[in-house]
Amino acid sequence: MATVYKRDSTYWVRFQSHGKEIRRSAHTTSKATAQQFLAQLLDEHGRLDRGGRPRRTYKEALERFTHDYLPTLR
Repeated sequence: MATVYKRDSTYWVRFQSHGKEIRRSAHTTSKATAQQFLAQLLDEHGRLDRGGRPRRTYKEALERFTHDYLPTLR
């Protein structure tokens, strides 16, 4: 069962994929945006291969790293 929940003022998403519970911050205060983020994650996890590795290109991984992690690095 996939769900959106709120911690402080930020929404988080939670679901199970391949027997593993996934919890992630949606980095938003809008529930509608968090639900869209959850739908995107569910689609992404649905495209995993049997080993649990995502099928994405290097460019996609680099863009995701730049968007998700680079702003928080010191």
